[in-house]
Amino acid sequence: MAEAGNLATELRVREGADVVARRSIPTIEELDTTLVLVDGIRSIDEVEAFKEAFGDNFTLVAIEASFKERLDRIKARKRADDPVDESGFLSRDERELGWGIGRAVKDADITIENNRSIKEFHERVKNLLDSFCSTERGTKLKLTVSALVYPTETKELVRGAIETLFPGLHFEETMEKRGLCRIAGHGDESNLMVFHRRLREERILTAVRAVFEKVHDDDFLEFMLNKQAATVGVISFPADTVREPLGFIYYKLQIRD
Repeated sequence: MAEAGNLATELRVREGADVVARRSIPTIEELDTTLVLVDGIRSIDEVEAFKEAFGDNFTLVAIEASFKERLDRIKARKRADDPVDESGFLSRDERELGWGIGRAVKDADITIENNRSIKEFHERVKNLLDSFCSTERGTKLKLTVSALVYPTETKELVRGAIETLFPGLHFEETMEKRGLCRIAGHGDESNLMVFHRRLREERILTAVRAVFEKVHDDDFLEFMLNKQAATVGVISFPADTVREPLGFIYYKLQIRD
């Protein structure tokens, strides 16, 4: 059994079957990117850990190839920690099946067959990644976050409260009938990364889902945030019956036509 395999087995025995996933999640959450690829998931416990952390943003992809094809490739690459014969390869398969990789493969959201040429495999993977990263993906959602500027506030303060949670928006100012200025920031799903990360960090996803259930529509999503809390970087959803002296930040996410 290879040294890396031994280490992985020892870790799982000592700290649980999802240890590798749990150790990697904080690192993933710190990354400032819209897409992260995690290679080498080996158990359903790891899958569940990622699903708990990232919810619907987690997509499980299984790569399937025949035993003979995998064995031939293992022999051809001649890596130091690879099994050198069929018996050793079977032992490695049995070890990983013991971790629960079989169920993880069965529960995959997407499966890519890999019994043909490396060129064909690369093309299939590229097409999948393009489906996640294509420029169209950045134009499907329209985000608007706005708030009124009250006499006791400055435009810079209100804009800063919005930017703290939704950086990178394009701002405009309009005058309301009451003589108050409204600051509105516009963007798309790429401007939601910080907000989504903060929701996970503050472990308030359950509260968020409750808010979403009340305001959810087929084509758009609207809700309010406490503006005063946002000025100090805190995410707070106001109660239905509470009126804030400085008003709210209004959030609208709409599917583009």
